[in-house]
Amino acid sequence: MHMKSMTSESGEGDFAKPLISASRRQFDGQAVDWDLYRFFVAAAEEGSLSGAAERLRVSEPTVGRKIKELEAMLGCSLFLRSTRGLVLTQAGQYVCDRASAIGSSIAELHRLAAGAHGAGTGVVRLSASEGIGQHWVCGLLPGFLAANPNARVEMIISNQSIDLNNSEADVALRLGSPGPDSLYAARVANVGFGLYASHDYIRCNGMPKGEADLLKHRFIGMSGSLARFEPSTWFNRITPRDCAAISSDSLAFSFLAAENGLGIAMLSCIVAGKSGRLIRMPIPIELPVLPLWLVTHAGTRRLPGVQTLVQYIGAQARHDAMGFHGCDQP
Repeated sequence: MHMKSMTSESGEGDFAKPLISASRRQFDGQAVDWDLYRFFVAAAEEGSLSGAAERLRVSEPTVGRKIKELEAMLGCSLFLRSTRGLVLTQAGQYVCDRASAIGSSIAELHRLAAGAHGAGTGVVRLSASEGIGQHWVCGLLPGFLAANPNARVEMIISNQSIDLNNSEADVALRLGSPGPDSLYAARVANVGFGLYASHDYIRCNGMPKGEADLLKHRFIGMSGSLARFEPSTWFNRITPRDCAAISSDSLAFSFLAAENGLGIAMLSCIVAGKSGRLIRMPIPIELPVLPLWLVTHAGTRRLPGVQTLVQYIGAQARHDAMGFHGCDQP
């Protein structure tokens, strides 16, 4: 969804003519840097430079510099800075609408090119979060590659939602919500969460017997982008902030911190259950369970390589159903 723009009652055509004329003079005989538009659209959709930087995985000053370059090239201001964040000017809204349409067309070209490849021997890009990707998918890949020796997989490990509509990945494993581009999404597992600590931590600090005992313990919290993660909000309800001795925006760090005895962490059962160094707290409280979705795009879902990987992951998820839910743990 684009931000609110500052518009007038004059027709779009009257406004657009001088901008188009200036653009033609500017671009005659010159190559256009599409990155400038890509950074601008990300800032418009996120509503802030920081949001665009997080989405594009670059620094905030880089986003600001790209937008200034685009404004200088077009000869107009694209944003107004206000207490509400970035607000599109009339010129900004005009450019944003058309740049978004072009971006979608470029992504569609990529998908069509992949479809024309046909044989499915190209790279299949799979997006997954740190925990699921590193501790579950990674364990599946040896069997998948043994069964499909010509397959090639590119892993995109990120706790941010990768945009399939913009061809950033071919397949995505998503926890919680399948996302807005989920025209083809299959629920493959229910992911349970638990409170885990290392054997060394329990030896030194004792095993909590109930919810009240948790207040006497040290916790590993989730911060940054993970603060919006549903298990994090649940975690914060039962643990006072001053009990979190350490926090991070990385699920992988939380896992390693728990293994190294830094405190109690909330981890998915499929991840923590594979560690011989962690033990689950036997506390009779309700813990979150989130659906795991396997998501594909209409433009690539029928490619042989994509179909093969999706079928394999789906079968393995069903096989590991008890591990995902945590039913196989004490």
